[in-house]
Amino acid sequence: MKLSAIISGALLAAAALTAAPAHARDQFNAKDPVVIDPSRAYVFYRSAEKVSMRVLREVTPMQRRAWESERAGAYAKARAKYERQFANWKKEDAAWRRIPQNQRIGSPAPAKPDEVTPENFGFSPAEMSNFTDFTAGPQLSKDAGGYTYLIAVDPGTYSIYGQVVVGGNGVAGKCLCMGSVKFEAKAGRIVDLGQVDYPTIEPAKPSMALPDKLKGLPVEPADFHAAAKVPNYFGILIDRMPAMPGVLRYERDIPVDVKTAGAGTGTR
Repeated sequence: MKLSAIISGALLAAAALTAAPAHARDQFNAKDPVVIDPSRAYVFYRSAEKVSMRVLREVTPMQRRAWESERAGAYAKARAKYERQFANWKKEDAAWRRIPQNQRIGSPAPAKPDEVTPENFGFSPAEMSNFTDFTAGPQLSKDAGGYTYLIAVDPGTYSIYGQVVVGGNGVAGKCLCMGSVKFEAKAGRIVDLGQVDYPTIEPAKPSMALPDKLKGLPVEPADFHAAAKVPNYFGILIDRMPAMPGVLRYERDIPVDVKTAGAGTGTR
């Protein structure tokens, strides 16, 4: 296995275990008053059963620049460490070669350090800090018709990533890496995803009732679009969201944004 694969795999596994999901205080329960913070966005949805899912917020240009700067600094340190190790290896290797061959028994050649390059330098992706978990509980309301959920999030564009479970034995679950949908969550607004019977989503419509707590608040239906393929950051099973009429369809294995006649498709 290549050094880059080993480093990247270890970093992703560590990031998966330490990735911070939404705090419990960000997910409302039936006793919580709903007060809109103009600096935050809110995601609301209904479900026939308790449902959890992980969403991924699109990395902003500012985040990307900060990440690139952080990665460059970490790479410079790793490269300097490699160069020190390489210089020491050269000295040790030269000394080893001066030993007569018949006296090298039990003294193997010093191991040459693996070179650190921009291509194989393992560094946690910028996206790893942008995951949020919508958990199966707490719920905003529950009745004979099912459950409703309300979660406060940072404003931005989110895609439904999948269901990820982190436990003592590592990470499990299934990602919608081969195709999903995305939506914008605006500051000071509640975006209504509709009916989420994971992984199927029925977009919000007027016949879908709102809990009394949300009546009179700034609620707007999600404007769904197809989301491009994304990496399997956690090394879990891979799937894709079923086609969504008027929003998401597939051409072979490529997700297509129906609303924009194919724009925003492909892989990344």
